[in-house]
Amino acid sequence: MKFKITVPVKPYLRKFLLFHNDWIEPIPVSQATFPGVVLFNLLERNVGYSRHEVKRSSHIEFELGESYASHYGVQLTGNSVLLFNNVMEEMFRHELYAKMDMVDLATGKKGNLIIKDAIISVAHKYELSEDDFSYENFRKLLYRYRKKKMQKRKKKFARFVP
Repeated sequence: MKFKITVPVKPYLRKFLLFHNDWIEPIPVSQATFPGVVLFNLLERNVGYSRHEVKRSSHIEFELGESYASHYGVQLTGNSVLLFNNVMEEMFRHELYAKMDMVDLATGKKGNLIIKDAIISVAHKYELSEDDFSYENFRKLLYRYRKKKMQKRKKKFARFVP
C-alpha cells in the first residue's frame, strides 16, 4: 500500500522540483531523490497539534511506501513544511547563482544585464511565468549575491600593509 503526502510549496518551487529531474507526481520518497531524503527527516508520527498552518497556492505530492510510512510516519507539521520549502528554495537559489556566474563568464556582460539574462534563462528552463515568481525579488536576490561576491573578491586580493 502506498501513502500519498501532499506538501504545500511555492509555485516556482513546484515547477523547479518537477522539471529538475523530470519527475512526475507523485514523486517517490526514497533515498534516491533529494526531496525524498529531506522529507524523510521531516516526517513524524501522531502529530496532534501544529502551531503553524502553512497555506500555499500550489502543492506537490509525494508517495511513500508502507515500510517507510510505518517507520517514519506520514504527517508533517507546519514547521516541517516551512523547513522543506526553505531547503528547496536554497537549492533553487544555488542554481540561479550558478546560472548568473555562467552568464557572467560566457558573455562578459556587466551590471544588470547579467542578472536579467540569468533570471530569464532560469525562468525559460523551468517554464516559470510572472504568476509563479516575482522578477523584482529575484533581481534583488541576485544583486545582493553579486555584491557579496565582489566584496569577497576585493578582500581576497587586498594588499596587506603592515
